[in-house]
Amino acid sequence: MATELGRRPRRRRQVLATAAVLAMSVLGTTACGAAADQPAGTGPAAGGQVVWADYGGPTNKSRQTAFFDGFAAESGVAVNSVTLDFTAADTQLKGGAGGYDAVQQGVADMAAYLPGLAVLDADVPRDTTLPAQLRDYGFASFVTGYAIGYPTATFPQGPQSWADFWDVARFPGKRAWPGSPTSFYNTCEAAQMAAGKSPAQLYPLDLDLCTRMFDQLRPDMVFYQSYPEVQQLLASGTAAMAFAPTGQYYGLKNAGQDITIVWTDAIVSRSAFVVPANAPNKANVMALAKAFADPRKQAQFAQLTGYGPANPEAFAHLEPEAAANIVNAPEHTRLVEEDYAYYASNGGALLDWYTTWLGAS
Repeated sequence: MATELGRRPRRRRQVLATAAVLAMSVLGTTACGAAADQPAGTGPAAGGQVVWADYGGPTNKSRQTAFFDGFAAESGVAVNSVTLDFTAADTQLKGGAGGYDAVQQGVADMAAYLPGLAVLDADVPRDTTLPAQLRDYGFASFVTGYAIGYPTATFPQGPQSWADFWDVARFPGKRAWPGSPTSFYNTCEAAQMAAGKSPAQLYPLDLDLCTRMFDQLRPDMVFYQSYPEVQQLLASGTAAMAFAPTGQYYGLKNAGQDITIVWTDAIVSRSAFVVPANAPNKANVMALAKAFADPRKQAQFAQLTGYGPANPEAFAHLEPEAAANIVNAPEHTRLVEEDYAYYASNGGALLDWYTTWLGAS
């Protein structure tokens, strides 16, 4: 899983004081050469490149293994990965200058940037797990689950619900909880279900109720600032259970830890990659997009990372133990789908709300 904690809503991108000029300078260097300004529809250029922007870290390395290496060998096109700069991406996805060919986006942000995205070529398989109005724009989709995880020996008989996560009398111990302002996604849904709301009643989010539920649990929370901290908190016993992406628990399991994941009412969040309308290497990135549809390659990526594959056929190529620990496995029938349209419309307000709550004494 990437170490970046939380996805940036559009308003956050507009105010980030990152070194966009430096990032654009680096991109200007990597994006020039044989494939620069390549016209669409000409096919991938042997010796060309794709400039790929994601969160980096182990997840990017897993993409390299599952997708990029084979694509480069078959096409002659190099995939040059850079760590996503949110300000640079915001500029390019709004029609400004930029050197990215593929940019990682949450589904809510895809909707917000739609006018600045290129339509995928007709021969790129569409991802039917994406909302219908976004399927012509997103590829390399993957699924993240937000769920309860805990060392099995700590609670041999549970917890089994978000209400149990809040029940520190029955299940004592600290709760690992996201402590970054931009990490508000899916926290309110968990709190509302703990308060008794059904998945059908979650949107629009009741922020007053969520604030009260957060306040109730706050004395028993321990805040993490990056996702790898979740593994440290659970492995050390500092936290008895966690609210976190399920890939963190998957990593602990792969390291030999006996971790239980509560799949009931786990919250499903989808991400994909988009092509800016002014991407310099469109033909190359469209060829790469086709490669991402391969269910065997998706299975390999899921096996390495714990992220759910977009293509359901990938589960036929996964080892059963790995498949059972991925959120969108067929046997996980009681999941909660994040309302991307709500987040697209309310990201700024939610950022302000969570920032205020984190800062309260």
